[in-house]
Parts: sequence; C-alpha cells; structure tokens
Amino acid sequence: MDLVTQREQDYRALDTANKTNLHRLFTMRATEAALLASSKTAHHQATAPIKGSQKHRQIGAGTCGTVFSDPGTSRVLKLSLNSGNDWLWNDYQMHQRVLRTFAKYQRVRDVHIPRCYWFADECDSQFWHANVRRFPEGYQAEDVLCTEQIPPLPQDLREALIEEYCAPALIEDAKNTPGNRDCLARLYLGKRRRSERPTRFFSLRNFNLHSDQMEALGLDVAGYARSMARALAVLHWDARIDAKDVEFVLGGLPADGVGQTTAGTLPRRFEDRVAQVWLLDFNQCERMSMDSAGVALAVKAFFLNDPYYPRPCSAALTDQGLWDGFRDAYLQMSAEVIGPDAEDGLRALPVEFVDGVVMGERKRLAAKSV
Repeated sequence: MDLVTQREQDYRALDTANKTNLHRLFTMRATEAALLASSKTAHHQATAPIKGSQKHRQIGAGTCGTVFSDPGTSRVLKLSLNSGNDWLWNDYQMHQRVLRTFAKYQRVRDVHIPRCYWFADECDSQFWHANVRRFPEGYQAEDVLCTEQIPPLPQDLREALIEEYCAPALIEDAKNTPGNRDCLARLYLGKRRRSERPTRFFSLRNFNLHSDQMEALGLDVAGYARSMARALAVLHWDARIDAKDVEFVLGGLPADGVGQTTAGTLPRRFEDRVAQVWLLDFNQCERMSMDSAGVALAVKAFFLNDPYYPRPCSAALTDQGLWDGFRDAYLQMSAEVIGPDAEDGLRALPVEFVDGVVMGERKRLAAKSV
C-alpha cells in the first residue's frame, strides 16, 4: 500500500469517527451529567432584575437589531439598529401572539419558543438611565426587546462540529474564538452544500447545518421536517401570520430544562435531548387574511425565508421524500387547527398553500434552467 492510499484510508476512518461522535452528541440525552452541565453553563434565573455593572456582551446581529447577552441571567436584549421604525415592536407583538397560540397544541411542543419578557422604546428614560452604560461604547438609546436566551449547543458538541467542518489549519483558533461559544445551528432542510470542502472562514454563530450534513450524521431529518411543518401550520392558521423570516435552529435545553414544554409532553425521541429545536425571530412577520390573498402572502414568505423547509419537485428521491413528509404533516396539523366545522373555503386554504409552494418551486426551477 502506497503512502497516498494509506493517508486516504486514515482520513476516511477519522471522518467516520468524527461523524459517529457528532451523531452521539446530537442525540445524547441531557441526563448524562457532563453534557447537561455543559448545556446549562451561565444560564440562571430568567426573571432576575437587570442590575449590576457587567457589560452586555454582543452575541449576534440581524437585519433589525444587535443582540446582547445579559450577564448573570438567561436573557438577551435585542437593540434596534435604526430609529424611527417599528420592527422590534412588531417582533414583540408577534412573539407574544405565537407564544399564546403554541401553548394550545400538544403536537408542537417539540419546537421551543423563547419566552418574551418586555419591550422598551427609545424614550424609556427609566430603562436607559439605568442601563446605557452597560452597552458597549457608541450605543445610545434605541428600542429594545428582552427575551429568553436560547442556550447554545454544549461545548462537546461545538468542538466536534469544529473538528468535522473546520479547515484543519483553523481548528485551534476556532476552538479558542469566544464568539463560537454562542453556537446555534440553523436547520437547512431545503439546501445541500455545493461542496464538502471547508471554507476559509469558519464560525459557529448561526452555523448552517444542511440536509446532506444531517443525513451524514444520522440525524432525524424527517422528524425535523415534520416538526417544522406542524409549527408552520400553527403559525398560519391559528396565529394567522405569514411566518416571514422566522428561523428554526438547534440550540441547547431551556435553562429550566422544560421551557415551553412540560414533563412528558415531548415525543419520546426528543425528550431531554441536549440539542433542541427552537423557533425565533418574528420581526418581519405580517398578519395574513384567511383567504387566497393571505395564502399568497404565506407562499411568498416561504420562498423569502432561508431554506429551512424542504423543497418540492426534486429529482432526488431523498429530498422529494422529505418534502412529502413535510407536506403531509403540514396538512394534518392544519386540519387539526382549523377544525372540521370550519367553512369549506377556510379548510381548503392549506392545500392552496401547498399547491402555491409547488407552483412557485416549478417556476423557480424553470427560470434557473434557462
């Protein structure tokens, strides 16, 4: 056996071992003490008052705001990026609406939603007088939204992700980069990687976990698809919002171990797993009317979102099967939410949404092939 062949075999063996380890960590139960302790580090009483001298630490940024952790608590503060808009106020209203509706349904308890505590506008002198110094220099009074912090994935799992997907020359730096502690994994069920080669830049903040990666790790991709589908059905037909720009991510267990769920309410395969599905970011959501115009809004939002949801019309049997499972779970949950006594026109809307997504994907693929 020549040296090149030996190295290739060694690499394949190492890659297989890494993937096996990642599968074990993603599916491990939190009752295993080491990971449970890791997943709960720095998450304390959510209702502790904001006080003290510790600076808020930036842990993320989006289109509408910069996100800061509140040291000593399990809360985050989202600070508006632009004065004079209502994005965070809309985020607060929609977030509260979603929390109320999800509490009604047992079958969406496998999707966690962060608690939503309060909103303060830029004119709230009481809050800003007490807290402006806790933000980094250069920040001033803006609208602010306080919610529960989604716990990051545990350290063992973060390091395993780095070892599997980071370029070898960057691994040690990635493990020592403070920002990589704030690790949430976006569930991209509607996208496969174009290349398996590591990129020159690596970050675990908002790490994109594609469907091919989940398959290679032996994760329950079909289960994630059904969970997303049921959540989307509740957003559409009870919360009655289009779900524009919402995110589905894998994060750690809630700080209290249960969050929106209660003991015994999760499907057995999801109970106390260290990696839990979370739904967040409602600032761009809009109310949708219960008619064809509302369905059109929801279809548009489906394609504007990052590729969390499976896509129809795929030539690959695996991807088409994932869409079929998503579609069936969406329609079943929609029927449960709307109820058998609703008018025929309302009960037909979920099928209209599914048909709209299929038609939209066909148009997208046709335009792409030209």
